[in-house]
Amino acid sequence: MAAVATIAALVDIVKRKYVQRDLSNQALIRSPFWNSVKRIDDLTGEGIYVPYNYGLPPNGSASYSIANANIKASKVAKWFLERKEYHAAHTIKAEAIYASRGKEAAFLSIKEKEISETLKYMQQEFAVHAWGDGSGVIGRITADPGAGNSVTMTLHDSRDANKLHIGQTLGAASAATAGTERGDTYLITAVDRVAGTFTATQVGSADDWAIDDYIFVAGNYDAMMTGVQGFIPAANPGVGAVPSSLFGMTRTDDPVMKAGWRGTWEGSIEESALSLCSNMGAYFNDAASALWLSRRNWYRLERELEAKNRKIVDTRASDYFGVTALSLLTPEGEVPVMADPFCPAASGFLLDHSSWEVHHMEGLPHVVMDDGLAVNRIGSDDSGIKVQFRAWLQGLCFRPFTNGRFDIE
Repeated sequence: MAAVATIAALVDIVKRKYVQRDLSNQALIRSPFWNSVKRIDDLTGEGIYVPYNYGLPPNGSASYSIANANIKASKVAKWFLERKEYHAAHTIKAEAIYASRGKEAAFLSIKEKEISETLKYMQQEFAVHAWGDGSGVIGRITADPGAGNSVTMTLHDSRDANKLHIGQTLGAASAATAGTERGDTYLITAVDRVAGTFTATQVGSADDWAIDDYIFVAGNYDAMMTGVQGFIPAANPGVGAVPSSLFGMTRTDDPVMKAGWRGTWEGSIEESALSLCSNMGAYFNDAASALWLSRRNWYRLERELEAKNRKIVDTRASDYFGVTALSLLTPEGEVPVMADPFCPAASGFLLDHSSWEVHHMEGLPHVVMDDGLAVNRIGSDDSGIKVQFRAWLQGLCFRPFTNGRFDIE
């Protein structure tokens, strides 16, 4: 005879039990590089001018007459940093706020959770674009997605999927910067982070995305802070799509001094890094530099070093950054090797941490309180609140010549 007093039959008498677990949001990705960048709250006025003294006066000669005839001034220039504006907003139903009060009602306060995690999402977006060039691009698709309520797109680099979130609205453009921006947008409904694909719903009816388009979060195209790839581009300024000037400073007269070093692929990550360090020579700052790789490339380097019995863990760098660091012996001394989840997979970056800053105005980010209120009513037709978030920021590398990069194949 079957038992009738089952859990299903008497579910109302059984307590719901939650086991103790980490309640932080698992979608949050920590970026050691972004966490290491110095923040300076000084981006007021029309912007700030950052002077750059980059050339000595070459006023010497073995000939008295030539020395006096060829007197030259030293080389100075300046960047002009203007604010990039970034916004977020969240609405919360009043009933949800009050219903989640106290541990008997909910394991987290809905209001505190949603506000805190919106700010964390903004920080994560800054971490993504700290590696960018200001274009806002976060990936590239392999084919025309077509139209419909459920279209699947594949990324050129599957690892770019870590920049995607369900609920994001994406736009597209024909070029990484200054391209033709497509009229349609797509809303992400699912992400496969291993395959590098995402499913999305078309918003609108233009159906104008194309093969090899560059994608970005809607509203971000050519509007984000300038990061590592803007200051240390893959090609010399003025070559290809790399602009000849940045923040008002012409960079074509001395590409290394104003846009860093560019190394080449030497058959392995170790050899490529060693070659770059040797080329940089006296311009390499061994006291404050680290080699940054994508996580996959960090793993490749680890295998390379293990095969040669040269793997060493840099405990000091590991303690500073909070993640495991390798130690790479170069002609300029030992260099810690770090992995960042948003570091581009196609390059390795030798970065001087003392030269990187993010300038901002007010908190980075902050809750908007221009009218004296941290929260506002949604409106007369809904019982709830709306919270606005904002950031004004811009990145800066004020010594590009102590930084470099190399291609990885």
